[in-house]
Amino acid sequence: MDLASDHFEISRGEGSFDKTQEWFPVVLVGRAPDKSFNLDFLVDRNDPGNSEILKAVRKDLNFYIMALHERNPWAYMKYHCGTMTNLYGNVHWNFVPNESSKMGRPRPGPSRWVAR
Repeated sequence: MDLASDHFEISRGEGSFDKTQEWFPVVLVGRAPDKSFNLDFLVDRNDPGNSEILKAVRKDLNFYIMALHERNPWAYMKYHCGTMTNLYGNVHWNFVPNESSKMGRPRPGPSRWVAR
C-alpha cells in the first residue's frame, strides 16, 4: 500500500476520552485503481490471539463499505472517523490524507469493496 496516498488506519483498543489510552493498528485501508479497496493487515491473521479483533475489524469493514450501500463509501468512512461511535468500542478508524487532499483537491470515491 502507498502510505503517501489517502488511507485509513483501523486500530484496536478500548474506547476512551483518556489521551493515555493506547490503540494498536490492525489494518490499513487504501483505494485500489479499480475503485475497490486494498487491505494491508498489520497483525498476523493466522495468530489465534488476533482472531477476535480481526473478526471485529472485518465486521466494521463489511458494514461501512458494503452493508450501508453508500454511494461513496470512502466519504462515509471519513465521516465515521469523526463520530462518537468511532470512539467507543474496540475498533477505531483514523483517516490519513495525502498532501493534495490536505490542500482541498477533490478525488473520486470508490464504488465497491474487494478484499485483497
